[in-house]
Amino acid sequence: MTVAGQHCYDNESDVASVIQESNHPQVIGVWHNKNGVKKSDVILHIKGDLFSAVEVKTNITDNLVNPRLKYDDTWEFNVKDNAKNVGSFATSLMENDVSCTRFLYRLKKFTKRSKIKLSSRKSDQNTCEFVGIEEMKRFFASNIVDNQYIYKSDVDASKVLQDWCVDGKRCDYIQIEDNFFRLTEDDPLGLTHVPVLNCIGSFHVRISLRTKFYEIQPEVKLYKKEFKESPYSLRPNTHKINPLTT
Repeated sequence: MTVAGQHCYDNESDVASVIQESNHPQVIGVWHNKNGVKKSDVILHIKGDLFSAVEVKTNITDNLVNPRLKYDDTWEFNVKDNAKNVGSFATSLMENDVSCTRFLYRLKKFTKRSKIKLSSRKSDQNTCEFVGIEEMKRFFASNIVDNQYIYKSDVDASKVLQDWCVDGKRCDYIQIEDNFFRLTEDDPLGLTHVPVLNCIGSFHVRISLRTKFYEIQPEVKLYKKEFKESPYSLRPNTHKINPLTT
């Protein structure tokens, strides 16, 4: 069994190392993904030439998804994002929402543009067709709006996470802090003793201001008070049960 990329992100590489050391009979390879968010953090090669993955979140309050959005008469998601279900879910909630409509109206009035077009891409923002980063910074500095959040609601966070990880990243498992879960009933490693993640959370969309561009970023976070811990974990030196050796 091999583990690649163990020295990039401590938490993720630690999980990869624990999986390797567990010697689960179905796992024949483990890779720590260092190539961005379109794949999960730890990739598993399973007997029968199957692949799965483990998503790793350091904290319960971490943002669980990260597609990027745009606006051109309607809210849209980046078609290159790997989890289209999450993008569609986000835009369906935002369309005709009072808070989003108010934000667009105030931004249009502030910029004196005849039409508002927004994009999370720096290349788009550098054209006159789209609202640019300097306009957006001046808008938020004007205190016309209270903060950079343009949408807020409660959601079934576990369902959104399933769409993001399972449909988008071919991921069946998740490690959250010191807790290991299955994401769905699909279970290529046969870990039926491990609970399926089930938790409500918040769904927010904010305008994230960078130095040279902005991003329209959905955030899904679990509510800590609603979170039920798992008795299993892949964290090193945990007092919980290793799900791969049970």
